[in-house]
Amino acid sequence: MKITFILPGLSRFPVGGYKVVYQYANFLAEKGNEVSIVHVEQVPNGHVTMRVHLKNLAIKLGFMGSKSVSWFHFDNRVKLIFNSNFSEDNIPTGDVVIATAWYLAYFVNDLTKSRGRKYYFIQHYEIQE
Repeated sequence: MKITFILPGLSRFPVGGYKVVYQYANFLAEKGNEVSIVHVEQVPNGHVTMRVHLKNLAIKLGFMGSKSVSWFHFDNRVKLIFNSNFSEDNIPTGDVVIATAWYLAYFVNDLTKSRGRKYYFIQHYEIQE
């Protein structure tokens, strides 16, 4: 089965919600599934923030490490994808696609069937503000 998790941005430090998704991804990969994790660096209103622009520039200039997760060990079968915007072209085709934040649920809901059956993984009380 091809499974894609979509996370809001990249966390350079350990975060509980991310760690849970990463652990599920490793578990599912160990069971023979093809797992991708897409980190989307965009805010709900569709604009990339100045912070994201500065972070990407710092990475490009070598002041900050590459787009990677150094605080967690991934199964080598888990594919990490880093994108700066919401675009269906940036999401792998598959069987299942899972949103992990309330505003990502809207994005996932609008994806075509080719990206997979749509789910929303809620880990705590989330409200739209």
